[in-house]
Amino acid sequence: MTEDTNWTDAQAALDHQAKQDLIVMLGLHPDDVSFVEPSEQPSARQPRRDRHAPSSKEIPLPQLAATPARALRLWRSSAFEPREMRFIAAYSKALGDLAQTPETFRAVVLRSLTSTAIARVLSDEVGETPRDRDVDRHVPAFTTILDFLREVAISTYEGQPIHTNVVIGTDGKPGDHSILLDHYQDRGAYPWYPALGASRSTAICVDKFARVTGIEDLNEPTLHPDNAAWYPAELARLAAYSRVHRTPAFSIQHSGDIAVLISGELTYAFRRGSWRAFPRASLSTRRLAYPGVNDAILEALVDASFNRHGATIAIVEQARLPDFEEACRLEPALVQPKNRWDLEPAEHRDVRARLIARGSRSVKFHELSRDRRLELLNMDGATIVLSDGTLIAAGAIVSVPGGGGGGRRAAAQRLSHYGSAFKVSQDGAIELFRAGGNNAPSKPVVTLG
Repeated sequence: MTEDTNWTDAQAALDHQAKQDLIVMLGLHPDDVSFVEPSEQPSARQPRRDRHAPSSKEIPLPQLAATPARALRLWRSSAFEPREMRFIAAYSKALGDLAQTPETFRAVVLRSLTSTAIARVLSDEVGETPRDRDVDRHVPAFTTILDFLREVAISTYEGQPIHTNVVIGTDGKPGDHSILLDHYQDRGAYPWYPALGASRSTAICVDKFARVTGIEDLNEPTLHPDNAAWYPAELARLAAYSRVHRTPAFSIQHSGDIAVLISGELTYAFRRGSWRAFPRASLSTRRLAYPGVNDAILEALVDASFNRHGATIAIVEQARLPDFEEACRLEPALVQPKNRWDLEPAEHRDVRARLIARGSRSVKFHELSRDRRLELLNMDGATIVLSDGTLIAAGAIVSVPGGGGGGRRAAAQRLSHYGSAFKVSQDGAIELFRAGGNNAPSKPVVTLG
């Protein structure tokens, strides 16, 4: 094999890895990531007023072989959000560094491009000065933290998976008792380490140089969780700490997922062998649902994702309600009357609606507790909500063309005719389908997690 062939193979491996990383991290369809010739004069950035407008971004690829220069063009039907743009910039920088990496280490660096980019984003979050951010001062520390979390996530303590929370300390004073994080998981020296920072209200405190400085109590009276939240319900205290102290926080879930919070919001998660992004704004339904309803649906989605049960939830737009009702009158009915929670008089409603409402009033999805919303999504069938929050159905079997019931994806595609619909897979992935004409969409407009 010639040297030119080796370089060509290395270029092909780089191109493939970069494409797959960006598909996973940005929730893109493979058809929406393409190789192109780099633009000589990128178009001027225009202020974006509509987050649902199409968005594109071009990332130059380093040249490892004597091949024409290429770039990856990313396209999505909804705009890339600021945190996504920060990740894209960090990933592009990691690609540039790869070209300077000795060939012996290139394969290892190639596999860690995503975690390196995440470490850069986290380093920017805690950098006190512009120079700190320019020189990526804290990237090595966050690389160590991410490696620590991944290793602990596949370990056990007394035969059980380890659940651990980590917060970044804000005082910058390690003290004489501090322990290097690289040494902290030494079972010989510290066999008890998995037992500390393992509850919902405690966390290991690590400074910006990857030193364990203490065990933090998250039960401070000032830490009140948000009413509208983008994090799993069980991480409410950790998210509140992250938001109040404006610092990253991390949690290893009992499922083995690793959650990364920035300023109190779920931003990244390691699951199914890859890092994945959770851009909240990309799933926003504010165009269709009232603000309180939108927030409740986002909370329910992230809870279902980390609960690993799978779910389908749809929002029916007020303007499309007549079409929805017409579909329910046809044979086979889109949703059977026995599954409806909003019929009048109240005795015609699904018995579950009467048990929850305990009266004649309709059930409002956003007025239910997070636990109760998750219970509804955990039932087999679809949860259907009107844009004002009225619960139309829960645990409903949706009639889809070519079958009596169909799966979650088919149900979400059919329900998206009337607004927006989400499918949550049992592995935690969230897909958004949005109406765009007379035909149900064949692919989601956004996929994340």
